[in-house]
Amino acid sequence: MVLPAQPAECGCDRPASYLRRAITLFYTWRQRLRDRRALALMDERSLRDVGLTRCDALYEARKPFWRE
Repeated sequence: MVLPAQPAECGCDRPASYLRRAITLFYTWRQRLRDRRALALMDERSLRDVGLTRCDALYEARKPFWRE
């Protein structure tokens, strides 16, 4: 029986992957902030086009950037 090849476990954390994840998280938060600001500025017609009420838009726009 042949076992599949697996990468060796070095036991060390990869700082580069942590940095990459932190940068990705930063960009996600920034995009959410931009999207929520744009949503708060939309007029009634645009909100209707996307299927939201003013109340829905304000609820979403008031969320902190770190919340989904």
